[in-house]
Amino acid sequence: MGINSRKKRSSLLLDRKENIKDAFSIIPNIPAFAQPPPKLRPAGKADILLVDDILTTGSTLLEAARILKKNGAKLVMGEENIEYEIYKDFAKYLSPVFLKPVYYSQSQKIKKEEQQFWKSSDCCIAVLNEEAEFIKRVSGKNCFVVENGVDLDHFEFKERRSTSPVKILFVGNFTYFPNVDAVRFFYDEVYKKYDNKNLDFTIIGKNSTKLPFFYGENVHKIEYVSDIRDYYYNSDIFISPVRFGGGTNFKVLEAFGCGLPVIAYPSRIKGLGAQNHKEILLASNGENFYLQIQRLIKERDFSRKIASNAREFVEKNYNWTMIGRKLNKIWKEI
Repeated sequence: MGINSRKKRSSLLLDRKENIKDAFSIIPNIPAFAQPPPKLRPAGKADILLVDDILTTGSTLLEAARILKKNGAKLVMGEENIEYEIYKDFAKYLSPVFLKPVYYSQSQKIKKEEQQFWKSSDCCIAVLNEEAEFIKRVSGKNCFVVENGVDLDHFEFKERRSTSPVKILFVGNFTYFPNVDAVRFFYDEVYKKYDNKNLDFTIIGKNSTKLPFFYGENVHKIEYVSDIRDYYYNSDIFISPVRFGGGTNFKVLEAFGCGLPVIAYPSRIKGLGAQNHKEILLASNGENFYLQIQRLIKERDFSRKIASNAREFVEKNYNWTMIGRKLNKIWKEI
Protein backbone atom coordinates (compact mmCIF):
# COMPACT_ATOMS: atom_id res chain seq x y z
CA MET A 1 0.00 0.00 0.00
CA GLY A 2 1.35 3.43 -0.84
CA ILE A 3 0.51 7.12 -0.67
CA ASN A 4 -0.62 8.93 -3.80
CA SER A 5 2.03 11.65 -4.00
CA ARG A 6 -0.10 13.73 -6.34
CA LYS A 7 -2.56 14.36 -3.54
CA LYS A 8 -2.16 17.67 -1.75
CA ARG A 9 -1.10 17.77 1.88
CA SER A 10 -3.52 18.71 4.66
CA SER A 11 -4.67 22.27 4.63
CA LEU A 12 -6.51 24.20 7.30
CA LEU A 13 -8.76 25.47 4.52
CA LEU A 14 -9.86 22.02 3.39
CA ASP A 15 -11.99 19.47 5.11
CA ARG A 16 -9.73 16.71 6.42
CA LYS A 17 -11.87 13.88 5.06
CA GLU A 18 -12.04 15.35 1.56
CA ASN A 19 -8.34 16.10 1.58
CA ILE A 20 -7.33 12.53 2.46
CA LYS A 21 -9.72 10.87 0.01
CA ASP A 22 -7.93 8.66 -2.55
CA ALA A 23 -4.56 9.46 -0.95
CA PHE A 24 -3.79 5.74 -0.67
CA SER A 25 -3.39 3.06 -3.30
CA ILE A 26 -2.28 -0.57 -3.40
CA ILE A 27 1.21 -1.26 -4.79
CA PRO A 28 1.17 -4.80 -6.25
CA ASN A 29 4.93 -5.20 -6.45
CA ILE A 30 6.91 -3.24 -3.89
CA PRO A 31 10.33 -2.13 -5.23
CA ALA A 32 13.33 -3.73 -3.51
CA PHE A 33 14.53 -0.42 -2.05
CA ALA A 34 11.15 0.07 -0.29
CA GLN A 35 11.01 -3.39 1.27
CA PRO A 36 11.90 -3.98 4.94
CA PRO A 37 15.27 -5.59 5.82
CA PRO A 38 15.30 -9.42 5.47
CA LYS A 39 15.30 -9.92 9.26
CA LEU A 40 12.00 -8.03 9.55
CA ARG A 41 10.23 -9.83 6.71
CA PRO A 42 7.74 -12.57 7.57
CA ALA A 43 8.77 -16.12 6.67
CA GLY A 44 5.66 -16.63 4.54
CA LYS A 45 2.75 -14.54 3.40
CA ALA A 46 1.86 -11.74 5.81
CA ASP A 47 -1.79 -12.38 6.70
CA ILE A 48 -2.18 -9.99 9.64
CA LEU A 49 -1.11 -6.37 9.97
CA LEU A 50 -1.41 -4.81 13.44
CA VAL A 51 -1.58 -1.02 13.48
CA ASP A 52 -1.20 0.88 16.77
CA ASP A 53 -1.14 4.62 16.23
CA ILE A 54 -2.28 7.91 17.70
CA LEU A 55 -5.79 8.77 16.54
CA THR A 56 -6.77 12.39 15.94
CA THR A 57 -9.67 12.85 13.52
CA GLY A 58 -9.55 9.22 12.37
CA SER A 59 -9.79 10.33 8.75
CA THR A 60 -6.42 8.89 7.69
CA LEU A 61 -7.08 5.50 9.26
CA LEU A 62 -10.61 5.26 7.84
CA GLU A 63 -9.43 6.10 4.34
CA ALA A 64 -6.57 3.59 4.52
CA ALA A 65 -9.01 0.97 5.80
CA ARG A 66 -11.43 1.74 2.96
CA ILE A 67 -8.76 1.06 0.33
CA LEU A 68 -7.53 -2.09 2.06
CA LYS A 69 -11.08 -3.47 2.38
CA LYS A 70 -11.76 -2.63 -1.26
CA ASN A 71 -8.81 -4.86 -2.16
CA GLY A 72 -9.93 -7.82 -0.04
CA ALA A 73 -8.49 -7.12 3.41
CA LYS A 74 -10.58 -7.46 6.54
CA LEU A 75 -10.67 -4.69 9.12
CA VAL A 76 -10.66 -5.58 12.82
CA MET A 77 -11.08 -2.71 15.29
CA GLY A 78 -9.45 -3.30 18.70
CA GLU A 79 -10.69 -1.22 21.63
CA GLU A 80 -8.69 -0.75 24.83
CA ASN A 81 -11.68 1.16 26.19
CA ILE A 82 -14.67 3.09 24.89
CA GLU A 83 -12.91 6.38 24.46
CA TYR A 84 -15.82 8.80 24.21
CA GLU A 85 -17.27 7.58 27.52
CA ILE A 86 -14.12 8.77 29.31
CA TYR A 87 -14.46 12.28 27.92
CA LYS A 88 -18.19 12.33 28.58
CA ASP A 89 -17.44 11.51 32.23
CA PHE A 90 -14.90 14.32 32.31
CA ALA A 91 -17.49 16.77 30.95
CA LYS A 92 -20.08 15.55 33.44
CA TYR A 93 -18.06 15.30 36.64
CA LEU A 94 -14.76 17.17 36.38
CA SER A 95 -14.90 20.07 33.94
CA PRO A 96 -15.70 23.64 35.09
CA VAL A 97 -19.39 24.46 34.75
CA PHE A 98 -18.86 27.07 32.04
CA LEU A 99 -16.85 24.57 29.93
CA LYS A 100 -19.19 21.60 30.27
CA PRO A 101 -21.04 22.28 26.98
CA VAL A 102 -17.71 22.49 25.11
CA TYR A 103 -16.32 19.23 26.55
CA TYR A 104 -19.63 17.44 26.10
CA SER A 105 -19.76 18.55 22.46
CA GLN A 106 -16.24 17.22 21.91
CA SER A 107 -17.15 13.89 23.51
CA GLN A 108 -20.06 13.56 21.07
CA LYS A 109 -17.72 14.16 18.13
CA ILE A 110 -15.41 11.42 19.42
CA LYS A 111 -18.45 9.18 19.86
CA LYS A 112 -19.49 9.67 16.24
CA GLU A 113 -16.02 8.86 14.91
CA GLU A 114 -15.51 5.90 17.25
CA GLN A 115 -18.84 4.31 16.40
CA GLN A 116 -18.14 4.87 12.71
CA PHE A 117 -14.99 2.78 13.13
CA TRP A 118 -17.00 -0.05 14.73
CA LYS A 119 -19.58 -0.05 11.93
CA SER A 120 -16.98 0.07 9.15
CA SER A 121 -15.06 -2.88 10.62
CA ASP A 122 -15.66 -6.52 9.78
CA CYS A 123 -15.55 -7.24 13.52
CA CYS A 124 -14.19 -5.74 16.73
CA ILE A 125 -12.15 -6.85 19.73
CA ALA A 126 -12.67 -5.51 23.25
CA VAL A 127 -10.93 -6.31 26.55
CA LEU A 128 -14.08 -6.52 28.71
CA ASN A 129 -17.34 -8.42 28.21
CA GLU A 130 -19.58 -5.47 29.01
CA GLU A 131 -17.79 -3.24 26.49
CA ALA A 132 -17.96 -5.99 23.85
CA GLU A 133 -21.71 -6.33 24.35
CA PHE A 134 -22.15 -2.56 24.03
CA ILE A 135 -20.12 -2.47 20.79
CA LYS A 136 -22.24 -5.32 19.39
CA ARG A 137 -25.48 -3.47 20.13
CA VAL A 138 -24.31 -0.22 18.57
CA SER A 139 -22.47 -1.56 15.53
CA GLY A 140 -24.39 -4.72 14.72
CA LYS A 141 -21.01 -6.40 14.26
CA ASN A 142 -19.47 -9.30 16.13
CA CYS A 143 -17.13 -8.26 18.94
CA PHE A 144 -14.70 -10.76 20.45
CA VAL A 145 -13.27 -10.43 23.95
CA VAL A 146 -9.51 -10.73 24.40
CA GLU A 147 -8.48 -9.72 27.89
CA ASN A 148 -5.31 -7.83 28.67
CA GLY A 149 -2.86 -9.85 30.71
CA VAL A 150 0.22 -9.81 32.88
CA ASP A 151 3.57 -11.59 32.64
CA LEU A 152 3.33 -13.88 35.66
CA ASP A 153 6.95 -15.03 35.37
CA HIS A 154 8.08 -11.42 35.62
CA PHE A 155 5.57 -10.39 38.30
CA GLU A 156 6.09 -13.40 40.52
CA PHE A 157 4.29 -13.92 43.82
CA LYS A 158 6.16 -13.11 47.03
CA GLU A 159 5.03 -13.32 50.64
CA ARG A 160 5.48 -10.04 52.46
CA ARG A 161 6.10 -8.96 56.02
CA SER A 162 4.23 -6.07 57.57
CA THR A 163 6.15 -2.80 57.79
CA SER A 164 5.96 0.26 59.99
CA PRO A 165 4.87 2.72 58.84
CA VAL A 166 2.43 0.86 56.58
CA LYS A 167 3.38 1.49 52.95
CA ILE A 168 0.57 2.32 50.52
CA LEU A 169 1.23 2.46 46.76
CA PHE A 170 -0.52 3.95 43.74
CA VAL A 171 0.93 3.78 40.22
CA GLY A 172 -0.33 5.59 37.12
CA ASN A 173 0.33 8.06 34.32
CA PHE A 174 -0.65 11.48 35.64
CA THR A 175 -1.03 13.05 32.23
CA TYR A 176 -4.23 10.96 32.13
CA PHE A 177 -7.01 12.84 33.93
CA PRO A 178 -8.73 9.80 35.56
CA ASN A 179 -5.49 9.11 37.47
CA VAL A 180 -5.21 12.75 38.56
CA ASP A 181 -8.82 12.62 39.74
CA ALA A 182 -8.07 9.38 41.61
CA VAL A 183 -5.22 10.92 43.58
CA ARG A 184 -7.23 14.06 44.32
CA PHE A 185 -10.16 11.96 45.54
CA PHE A 186 -7.91 9.90 47.84
CA TYR A 187 -6.13 13.00 49.12
CA ASP A 188 -9.36 14.92 49.88
CA GLU A 189 -11.48 12.03 51.15
CA VAL A 190 -8.95 9.83 52.96
CA TYR A 191 -5.57 11.43 53.58
CA LYS A 192 -6.85 14.77 54.92
CA LYS A 193 -9.82 13.37 56.86
CA TYR A 194 -8.33 10.43 58.73
CA ASP A 195 -5.31 9.67 60.89
CA ASN A 196 -2.38 9.00 58.57
CA LYS A 197 0.58 9.14 60.99
CA ASN A 198 1.36 5.44 60.59
CA LEU A 199 0.78 5.43 56.82
CA ASP A 200 3.43 6.03 54.18
CA PHE A 201 2.15 6.96 50.71
CA THR A 202 4.10 6.48 47.47
CA ILE A 203 2.78 7.73 44.13
CA ILE A 204 4.69 6.62 41.03
CA GLY A 205 4.17 7.81 37.47
CA LYS A 206 4.74 10.47 34.87
CA ASN A 207 3.94 14.00 36.11
CA SER A 208 3.39 12.77 39.70
CA THR A 209 5.83 15.39 40.98
CA LYS A 210 3.81 18.09 39.22
CA LEU A 211 0.59 17.35 41.09
CA PRO A 212 -0.21 20.60 42.95
CA PHE A 213 -1.79 18.68 45.84
CA PHE A 214 -1.13 15.57 47.93
CA TYR A 215 1.88 16.58 49.97
CA GLY A 216 3.14 15.80 53.45
CA GLU A 217 6.04 14.31 55.36
CA ASN A 218 4.84 10.78 54.62
CA VAL A 219 4.10 11.35 50.91
CA HIS A 220 6.57 10.37 48.17
CA LYS A 221 6.10 11.28 44.50
CA ILE A 222 8.33 9.50 41.99
CA GLU A 223 8.32 10.07 38.24
CA TYR A 224 10.28 7.01 37.13
CA VAL A 225 11.65 3.78 38.61
CA SER A 226 13.86 1.23 36.86
CA ASP A 227 11.89 -1.75 38.20
CA ILE A 228 8.34 -1.28 39.48
CA ARG A 229 8.46 -4.71 41.11
CA ASP A 230 10.70 -3.37 43.88
CA TYR A 231 7.83 -1.13 44.98
CA TYR A 232 5.20 -3.84 44.68
CA TYR A 233 7.28 -6.13 46.89
CA ASN A 234 8.11 -3.45 49.46
CA SER A 235 4.58 -2.08 49.87
CA ASP A 236 1.77 -3.36 52.07
CA ILE A 237 -1.31 -2.18 50.16
CA PHE A 238 -2.03 -1.08 46.59
CA ILE A 239 -4.85 1.43 46.13
CA SER A 240 -6.77 2.10 42.91
CA PRO A 241 -9.22 4.96 43.58
CA VAL A 242 -9.76 5.47 39.83
CA ARG A 243 -13.40 6.44 39.25
CA PHE A 244 -13.49 7.00 35.49
CA GLY A 245 -12.27 5.22 32.38
CA GLY A 246 -12.59 1.79 30.83
CA GLY A 247 -10.57 -1.18 29.73
CA THR A 248 -8.20 -3.05 31.99
CA ASN A 249 -6.22 -1.58 34.88
CA PHE A 250 -2.82 -3.19 34.25
CA LYS A 251 -1.36 -2.02 37.56
CA VAL A 252 -4.06 -3.86 39.50
CA LEU A 253 -3.20 -7.07 37.62
CA GLU A 254 0.50 -6.54 38.34
CA ALA A 255 -0.23 -6.03 42.03
CA PHE A 256 -2.34 -9.22 42.01
CA GLY A 257 0.55 -11.10 40.44
CA CYS A 258 3.07 -9.85 43.00
CA GLY A 259 0.88 -10.72 45.98
CA LEU A 260 0.09 -7.13 46.97
CA PRO A 261 -3.48 -6.75 48.33
CA VAL A 262 -5.59 -4.21 46.43
CA ILE A 263 -8.31 -1.77 47.48
CA ALA A 264 -10.16 -0.28 44.51
CA TYR A 265 -13.09 1.89 43.51
CA PRO A 266 -15.85 -0.55 42.38
CA SER A 267 -17.15 0.92 39.10
CA ARG A 268 -13.71 0.99 37.47
CA ILE A 269 -12.76 -2.53 38.49
CA LYS A 270 -15.94 -4.55 38.09
CA GLY A 271 -15.08 -5.68 34.56
CA LEU A 272 -12.10 -7.67 35.84
CA GLY A 273 -14.37 -10.16 37.57
CA ALA A 274 -12.50 -10.17 40.89
CA GLN A 275 -14.77 -10.78 43.89
CA ASN A 276 -15.01 -8.37 46.80
CA HIS A 277 -13.56 -9.73 50.07
CA LYS A 278 -12.04 -12.68 48.17
CA GLU A 279 -9.48 -11.39 45.64
CA ILE A 280 -9.91 -7.64 46.19
CA LEU A 281 -11.44 -5.10 48.57
CA LEU A 282 -13.82 -2.50 47.15
CA ALA A 283 -14.42 1.00 48.51
CA SER A 284 -16.80 3.58 47.05
CA ASN A 285 -16.02 6.51 49.36
CA GLY A 286 -13.26 7.88 51.58
CA GLU A 287 -14.54 6.28 54.77
CA ASN A 288 -14.68 2.83 53.16
CA PHE A 289 -11.14 3.22 51.80
CA TYR A 290 -9.87 4.10 55.27
CA LEU A 291 -11.75 1.21 56.91
CA GLN A 292 -10.45 -1.29 54.36
CA ILE A 293 -6.89 -0.04 54.87
CA GLN A 294 -7.27 -0.48 58.63
CA ARG A 295 -8.67 -3.98 58.15
CA LEU A 296 -5.71 -5.09 56.06
CA ILE A 297 -3.35 -3.63 58.66
CA LYS A 298 -5.02 -5.32 61.64
CA GLU A 299 -6.04 -8.65 60.06
CA ARG A 300 -2.78 -9.97 58.68
CA ASP A 301 -4.09 -13.47 57.92
CA PHE A 302 -6.97 -11.94 55.97
CA SER A 303 -4.53 -9.70 54.08
CA ARG A 304 -2.38 -12.70 53.12
CA LYS A 305 -5.45 -14.65 52.01
CA ILE A 306 -6.65 -11.79 49.78
CA ALA A 307 -3.18 -11.62 48.18
CA SER A 308 -3.01 -15.40 47.64
CA ASN A 309 -6.50 -15.52 46.12
CA ALA A 310 -5.67 -12.61 43.81
CA ARG A 311 -2.61 -14.44 42.50
CA GLU A 312 -4.67 -17.56 41.78
CA PHE A 313 -7.31 -15.39 40.08
CA VAL A 314 -4.84 -13.69 37.75
CA GLU A 315 -3.13 -17.00 36.92
CA LYS A 316 -6.48 -18.43 35.87
CA ASN A 317 -7.88 -15.46 33.97
CA TYR A 318 -5.10 -13.12 32.84
CA ASN A 319 -2.01 -15.11 31.87
CA TRP A 320 -0.50 -14.30 28.48
CA THR A 321 -0.33 -17.90 27.27
CA MET A 322 -4.07 -18.38 27.57
CA ILE A 323 -4.80 -14.97 26.07
CA GLY A 324 -2.44 -15.59 23.14
CA ARG A 325 -4.21 -18.83 22.30
CA LYS A 326 -7.57 -17.06 22.39
CA LEU A 327 -6.35 -14.32 20.02
CA ASN A 328 -4.82 -16.87 17.64
CA LYS A 329 -8.14 -18.72 17.51
CA ILE A 330 -9.92 -15.46 16.62
CA TRP A 331 -7.46 -14.72 13.79
CA LYS A 332 -8.19 -18.16 12.35
CA GLU A 333 -11.96 -17.63 12.57
CA ILE A 334 -11.72 -14.27 10.82
